[in-house]
Amino acid sequence: MRPCLLFLSLALGCAAILYGESPRAVRNWTDTSGRTLQAALLGFDSGQVALQFPDGRITRLQAAQLSEADREFIARHIAEVFDPITGKEVPMSGAVKREEMSFTAGRSWPSSLTATQSLLFTRKAGYDEAMGCEKHRSRRFEYLLHRGVAIGDDLARVFEGTYELLRSSPWGIQASPQDGFFRVEVFASTADYHAGGGPEGSSGVYLLEQRIFKLPLQSLGLMLPPGYRLTDPARAMATLIHEMTHMMMHDVLDLLPMWFTEGSAEYTACIPYVSGVFSPPKVGEGVMRALNHPMNSGFGDQVVIAPLLPLAQLLEINMRQWHEYGITGAVTPAPGPAVMPVGRADPVRMASLYNSSLLLTYYFMNLEGDRKGTRLLQFLEAVRKEQPRWNAWREELFRYLAARDEFMKKPGVVKQPDGTFTYPTYLNPPPQPVPPRPEYARGEVFKIHLPILLNGKTPQEMQEAALQAVVAAGIQLPR
Repeated sequence: MRPCLLFLSLALGCAAILYGESPRAVRNWTDTSGRTLQAALLGFDSGQVALQFPDGRITRLQAAQLSEADREFIARHIAEVFDPITGKEVPMSGAVKREEMSFTAGRSWPSSLTATQSLLFTRKAGYDEAMGCEKHRSRRFEYLLHRGVAIGDDLARVFEGTYELLRSSPWGIQASPQDGFFRVEVFASTADYHAGGGPEGSSGVYLLEQRIFKLPLQSLGLMLPPGYRLTDPARAMATLIHEMTHMMMHDVLDLLPMWFTEGSAEYTACIPYVSGVFSPPKVGEGVMRALNHPMNSGFGDQVVIAPLLPLAQLLEINMRQWHEYGITGAVTPAPGPAVMPVGRADPVRMASLYNSSLLLTYYFMNLEGDRKGTRLLQFLEAVRKEQPRWNAWREELFRYLAARDEFMKKPGVVKQPDGTFTYPTYLNPPPQPVPPRPEYARGEVFKIHLPILLNGKTPQEMQEAALQAVVAAGIQLPR
C-alpha cells in the first residue's frame, strides 16, 4: 500500500457555439496584457485552452496567459465541456457518464511527461452528510475532506497528473468512476486515518470494495495550514502513484496475479520525477533504489534490506498465498476456496513480496523478449478479456450464496462444523453453479494465461533467464 502525480490532456472536438450563460457560450476572454477576444470554450489540452470563434475557427492559448477570472471560469466549467477519455461532448446536466468507457492506454511509456502548473481545477461541491465531510472536486476526482483538511493546489495537481501518467502508460486506465468521479478521502492526521479505516502500518490505501482511496496528509509530507504545500514530492509520489495505479486498474484487479497487481504499482512509482518531469526511460534507476532501500526490520533499531523471493514461486501464488507469506512466511497449496489468513504482517516479508514483484514486472516490461513488454501486455490483454465471463460468474455465484443463506434459515437445515449442511429430504437446496474453469473458483484466473508470459519455458527456466537479464542490465540485486 503506497504513493501519486501529473497533468491533463483532453481529446478536443468541435462543440456547437451557443450564446447565453452556458460554459459553451461565446464570451469575452482577456489575456494578461489586456487584449480581448470573443470565443467559446472547447477544452483544455496540456496547459493550453482551446477556444472557438463564432465563425468556427479554433485557437489555442496558454492558460497562464489568460486573466485570473478566465482561469477561474475554466476551472469551474471544464468538467461540463469534454470527457477527456472519449473526447465526446458531455451533457450539460452534470456528472460524466462513462458506463461505456473503453480501455485506453499508450502503446509504450512516453519518453517524458511534464506535470502542468498552469491551471487548477479544484472547486467546492457541497457537503456529504453521511461521511461528515466537505466535498471538493477537480476534473476527475472528488475529495472528501475531514475536519482539519483544506484542499491544496498541489494535492489536486498530484491526482490529476498521476491520472495522465497512467493514461499514457501501457497499463492504461481500466476503471470507470462512480457518478463521474474517482473518490479520495483525506484525513488530517495518521491517527484520524486509522480511525477512519486505514490499515495500521500503511500510509495510504485503495479499498477495492468501497472504491475509495484513503490517505492521511501527514504521510505525504504536506505542511499543515496554510496551504498544505508539498514539502517532499518524492515521498508523495511513492504512496500516491502506487495506490492510484490500483484505483485505475480497478475493473481487472480480481483477475490479475498479486505479483502484477503490486509489481505494476511499484514499477509506476519507481519512474524518476525531477522538477515536475517524469522520465519513464530511467525507471531502472528507481527499481535499483527500491530493491536496495534499507528498512526497519520491526525489531528495535535493526535495519535490513529485504531479500528477494524465488520468482518462479512468486509467478503462481494467489491472493491467499500472498497474504499468508506476509504473515507466516509460508506458502501452502489452496485446492479449495481461498480463506484469508489472520494475523499481523511482517514488514520484511511484505517488503520482499513487493520488491520481488517489482523485479518480475521490470523483467517482463523491459528485459524479456523484444524489451518492449510485448508479452506482458499480451498477458494483460488476455486477462482483461476474461472480465465479462468473470463478472457473469461472480453474479451467478453471489445469487447462489444469497439463495443458500435463505435456504439455511429453513426449519430442519443444520450447518455442520466442516461448512457443509444437512437438510430434510423434502427440501431442495439451490443448485451450486459450476465455474467456467477450475481457476475461477480458486481466484486464479491469471493462471489460464501464464503460458503467454512463459513462452515455452518452465517457471524455473523463466526465473533463471530473468535473473541473468537483470544482472546483465546492471541492476544490483540485494544480498
